Amino acid sequence: HSLKEIRVRALKSILSKLDHSLLSVADLLQERALFLLLLEWFNFPEVPMQAQVLELISTLSQHPSAAQMLRDVGAVEFLTQLSPNVEPRLRAVIDGTLDQLFQLPEILPSYTPVPSSSTATAAHGHPAATPPGCPPT
Repeated sequence: HSLKEIRVRALKSILSKLDHSLLSVADLLQERALFLLLLEWFNFPEVPMQAQVLELISTLSQHPSAAQMLRDVGAVEFLTQLSPNVEPRLRAVIDGTLDQLFQLPEILPSYTPVPSSSTATAAHGHPAATPPGCPPT
C-alpha cells in the first residue's frame, strides 16, 4: 500500500500471527503476491522495518518451494541490487538469503545412477528415467 502506516500494520500483523502460531510459514508459501510485496517494500520513499522484512524473506527462502518462487519473481537480482544500499548488518541478512536461494533442493534424494548405456533399464524392464536437468543417456 502507498501509505506507510498501512504497510507497517500489515507486516506487524503477519509477524505477530507467525510469532503466536496463528499462521505458519507453510501457510505463506503459496502466496506469490506476498513475495512480490515483500520485495516491493524497498521501493517506497520511506522504508521502515527493513530488518524485519529481510528476516521474513530469509525465513521464507529456507523452504524449497518459497526459494523457487523468490527466484521466479526476481529476488536474486533485486536483493543483489539492494544490498549496497542497506546498512552492513542487513547486508549479512541479504547474503544469507542469497545463499539460500542458490542452494538446490534434494530433488531425488534416493536417486541411484543407472549404468550409462542405451539399453539401460530400470526395474520391471522399463527404460531408465533421466532426472530433471540431466541429459538423457
